[in-house]
Parts: sequence; C-alpha cells; structure tokens
Amino acid sequence: MKPNLITAAMVGFFFVAGASAQVNEGFENVFGMFAGEGNSEPVAGWAGALQSFDFGPTGIMPGVDEACGFFDAQEGPSYSYAAMNYHNVKSFSVGDTTSTWLISPEVSLEDRTMVSFYTRTIEASQFPDRLVVRLSTSGDSTDVGKFAGDVGDFKTILFDINPTHQVGGFPEIWTKFEVELNGFGGSTGRIGFHYFNEFMNVNGHYVGIDTVSVIPFLIGDVNCDGVFDLLDIQPFVDLLASGGFSEKADMNGDRVVTLADVDPFVDALLGV
Repeated sequence: MKPNLITAAMVGFFFVAGASAQVNEGFENVFGMFAGEGNSEPVAGWAGALQSFDFGPTGIMPGVDEACGFFDAQEGPSYSYAAMNYHNVKSFSVGDTTSTWLISPEVSLEDRTMVSFYTRTIEASQFPDRLVVRLSTSGDSTDVGKFAGDVGDFKTILFDINPTHQVGGFPEIWTKFEVELNGFGGSTGRIGFHYFNEFMNVNGHYVGIDTVSVIPFLIGDVNCDGVFDLLDIQPFVDLLASGGFSEKADMNGDRVVTLADVDPFVDALLGV
C-alpha cells in the first residue's frame, strides 16, 4: 500500500518577459515558486500545471527529506528540490493518470546550449515512475494543453525516463541527465518536466528534480557558469598546465589548448 503523503499543492501559471540567457535552479524556495496559497511572488519565471485525471490534493512541492522518510536534495538544504507524487491524482484506479508539469523560465535556444538536471525516486519503489522532459520553441508559452495526455507547445522530447514503467527503471539515486540543443535557430522557449503516469493502480510513487541548468555555449566560459569573466582565468590556466582540453578554452579553434590560446583569451577577456 502506498504511504500517505498529503502536502498542500503549489500550482499555478505565470509569465516573464524576455528570455533568460541561462538557468541555474536549485529549488531552495519551492514554496515561493508557484502562485497559490500563501504565495504572492513567483521565483525566476518558473511555472507549473496540474492536469491529472482526476487531479488530487498535491502538485509541485518541496522535497520530503530523509529525516521524514524519503531522500535529501542533490545539493543544498535537505528539502531543496522539487517533488511530485502519486497524490497528484485523486484516486489510484486503472483510469487515473498523473499529469504534472514543472516548466522552466523562457530561455534562448542557441546552438550548443546545454540542458542538465538531476532526478531520482525512492529506493526499492514498487510503483514505477515516469518523467518526460520536453522542449517548447514557442517563446514564453506555457501551453501544455487541457487534458492529462496533452503536451501543447511542448512537442520535442529531450528525455523519456522509464517510458514503459519498469520497476527499478527510474533512478533510485540522484542521476544527472544532460543534452546539447542544436538546430532551433536561436529561437526561445521553455523546458517542461512532465510527471506522467498512466494506470495509477500500479504506477506512480514519488520523484524529485534538482539542480536544473540551461547554459549557453560561450567561448572562454571555461568554468561553464554561462558567463566569460575573471572566474574563468584559473580553470583556463589549469587546462594549460594539465594538457587537458575544453572547446570553450580553445580560443583559436585548433582543437588543442596551448600557449597559442593565451593571447586571444586575454584579448577576449579585455574586450579587445
């Protein structure tokens, strides 16, 4: 039998103007992330949607940490991850489907933009979970349709984690997923994390999402924080000393990082 885990739903829609160059979200303040009961200010343009059939008492909520019987965040405070669970539906019958969306801010979709996140479920879960990560290229749209199986503008699948709902098929430790985006012509859009479980009599338990990053490719950004600045000097020097390679440190495009890259690195840093 599934344990009782009822938490107030924090679900809503909201919008931001303009696309972000990057996203670095550790979910330290999930209660402040969604417009709803006790929350008047959204955080960083994130959005959520709950359209399960029939929808239940929870939506997107703060993580339930190990001290309370589940698991701690991938990093940061123990509760600082976004969680979704089987109480996103009203009952657990054959005809019920969990459909909960966690939607990133609008981001630029330049070629070689890296999208990454961590996810996991509880250990030894007997009710397998599924998470489908989708991309919308429709600017600031948060349109995910009206019904549980709809995807709206989020037509491009980036990841489908445990699509056949195999027991043990969803990571049971924090696991990183990442993908490089190409071919979207510099458009803008959003990343949608779709917690989607059909046949809730046997599927769906609890998942966490943490440390979501959307980082554009930027030459010189050796520490991969989305900007080229003084903090890139030390990792650039470390690569030179170790003989390592990073495309972001290969300032002259010769596929190696050598002293020949030093002058163009300095010139770019100084804006010459």
